[in-house]
Amino acid sequence: MRHSLRSILFIPALLGMLLLSGVSQAEPVHPQQVIQNVTDKLLTLLEAKKQAGELQGNQPGFLAELETILDPAVDYEKFSKGVMGKYYRKSTPEQRERFIIVFKQTLFVAYGSAFTAIDNETITIQPYTKKLETKATIKMDIHTPGGQIFPVSYSMHLTKESEWKLKNVV
Repeated sequence: MRHSLRSILFIPALLGMLLLSGVSQAEPVHPQQVIQNVTDKLLTLLEAKKQAGELQGNQPGFLAELETILDPAVDYEKFSKGVMGKYYRKSTPEQRERFIIVFKQTLFVAYGSAFTAIDNETITIQPYTKKLETKATIKMDIHTPGGQIFPVSYSMHLTKESEWKLKNVV
């Protein structure tokens, strides 16, 4: 009886260890794929809002949906630190936290307005061919129907959790 109880307890423990070891060794999603996934979700949201006649970039509902899409891909703390520059070290933790909140809201409004302005533009993400380490810059081109090209550069970094997160946009 004791032997079978050990076996019953050992099998789930072994399966759990195998599952956890597989998770920790899994390759992170490529930073180019992170940008592609976010872009696809944003364009799908944009098209749905256009079809429903609800396309206004600064509406709370739209901003909440935008937040849902962007949150998993953006490192707001690192992004804010870059924006604050030398003032980051001089600020208190409370000031940093407030800045992140305001920055995040401002980012959503700006990004929402930019995406709602898209109309018949073509978006292409350039292939990333460099060796991946802990930082990457993913480049995107927005082609207007008039022939203009607007380049966008996404600075990404690999987090301690092995996730590629956005830390700057130019």
